[in-house]
Amino acid sequence: MRGLLAVGICMSAAMTTPRVARACGPMPEHSPGGIRPSDSETNVPTNTRLWLRYGGYDALGTSYAAETDVVLRPVGGDPLAVTVTRDGEQSSQRLIIVQPDAELLPQTAYEVQTRFKPDCYFDCVQDTYGTVATFTTGGGADLSPPDFAGLSGFSTRPEICTSDSCCGPYKAVRLSLSWTYDPVVATYRIYRDGTFVNPGGLTSGALDCGNFPGAAFATFHATSGSYTMHAVSLAGIEDTNTTAVQVTLDCQSVYDALADAGVDGSHRADGSADGGAAGDASGGGCVAATAAARVGPALLILLLVGARVFRPRRR
Repeated sequence: MRGLLAVGICMSAAMTTPRVARACGPMPEHSPGGIRPSDSETNVPTNTRLWLRYGGYDALGTSYAAETDVVLRPVGGDPLAVTVTRDGEQSSQRLIIVQPDAELLPQTAYEVQTRFKPDCYFDCVQDTYGTVATFTTGGGADLSPPDFAGLSGFSTRPEICTSDSCCGPYKAVRLSLSWTYDPVVATYRIYRDGTFVNPGGLTSGALDCGNFPGAAFATFHATSGSYTMHAVSLAGIEDTNTTAVQVTLDCQSVYDALADAGVDGSHRADGSADGGAAGDASGGGCVAATAAARVGPALLILLLVGARVFRPRRR
């Protein structure tokens, strides 16, 4: 019932409030926090890197935080020389990696300042620098990879949206990988048949079955194959486990779900044929409508086609 209520409120808001010209972007599944080392973290290795995530959209969907807008320094001291790289080009999630040019001092407090807000999806760029974390180093460097067992399984679900309130119209099959989450891990790297597939540290995947806005949903492009996941430490050391899960993905489950609901699976909800660029995702970032898909595809489809089933009778 909660899923029904969430969708109802979300769709009502989309119809009664002015539309804002910005893209929608639900949070990714099981992603590590916005910044590592995290605020107040202690015993941080002296060879640590900074791992910062931020959203790529501002209110107009046109501005991006600059990778160089990061300052690392001893608390009250001078900024340190660092090398800044960006992992991934996903439009709604970026991973900034900041590596100090020299090893940090042991038993020393450091602060991180940025012009963008980590763990943020909209309006993320600030005019001035702000302190986002303060951490304290331990006694030395960490030279060992994380103790990580790898993937334990996966699940899939069809996902169908017929409204811009949930970033649609689109059809997709979502892929959710399973593993034992470790909050001390800096990020995860996912491989399919040995090829790296999750730029930006994204941990949720989707197979596009028609106009799926993958960038807005912070998902990596998922297809069938053998998947492995590696954990990466604060120092940037990656484990080498070989545990794999074999994933098979196709769009048939989506078309079957549409057929069960009495909807022609070869056409989008707006009546046009599948294909072309994704529609304008201007519904104000309605997260609840998409999250409600997790209560079950049958319920979501029933809600989405409800107007067709429960329309008033003519007299």
